[in-house]
Amino acid sequence: MLKLSVETSSGDTLELFPSNDYSVGDVENLAAPAVSVNTASMPGMAGGVLSGVSVGGRTIRIPIVPNNPPGEKRFALYQVFRVGNPITVHMVNNNGAFKISGYVETFDGSLFGNPQTLTATIVCPSPWWVSESPEVQMLGYSQGLFEFPFAIPEEGIEFGIDFATGMGYVENKGPVECGLVIDVYGGNAPVQSSGDYGVIKIANETTGQVMIIDTGDMSRGDNLHIDTRQGHKTITLTIDNDTMLALNKLKNGSSWLTLVPGTNVLSFSAQQNAEYLDIYLTIDTQYEGV
Repeated sequence: MLKLSVETSSGDTLELFPSNDYSVGDVENLAAPAVSVNTASMPGMAGGVLSGVSVGGRTIRIPIVPNNPPGEKRFALYQVFRVGNPITVHMVNNNGAFKISGYVETFDGSLFGNPQTLTATIVCPSPWWVSESPEVQMLGYSQGLFEFPFAIPEEGIEFGIDFATGMGYVENKGPVECGLVIDVYGGNAPVQSSGDYGVIKIANETTGQVMIIDTGDMSRGDNLHIDTRQGHKTITLTIDNDTMLALNKLKNGSSWLTLVPGTNVLSFSAQQNAEYLDIYLTIDTQYEGV
């Protein structure tokens, strides 16, 4: 199973493969992106030493043959591949469904050939393919206290308690370090007033990264939205259905959280009423190629 389509920023979608309207040639740069390996020479040493490795963007080229009538089909392509405009490439294969975003650099080709062939060149600033099915997870507060006593006292035993600092294991199933979306919702704090939670701290204990954010007048029903994904980094605060930018709420010493491949331990705490916060994580798994 193989499908290829493109989507404009306005949501218009064009199916390229399989399609009765178009034939697609060999698409370039769908696999792992190229990296730049930098080395430095050392006095008295043959060869050199590694000084750094960097990954640049990705340029995808899609050769397209419009089927009969080619003029009509070609003009439909012009409406999608508008140079300088954002576009998203969608790919489905036996491994899953993936997407990558970029900008149309060129859309050109021969109009006098038989058949006509037009090539769309798409420059993607981020080289990573992203899963079409994001993982959503909730962080909780339960701390296990289960044990096997010789006898259970009449008052019973605790199987768990609630505490003001939450922690959870978050899995990055891809091979690439990625950002995530964190949504913090105000729950039923005991006092219905603004400023129920104070300053909150969300940390990746695996990487040592931490974000410290003043929630201001946030109260029950309000939302703090944090996006740490490359190219999307932002913080917004919605209070009484009024959404505002909140980057200025980020405290000194903070860094944007990322997830390394494998298991990450995330924790969060608040100055007050942390147990009444609902925290959801959305992870767009990233891949080197499809």
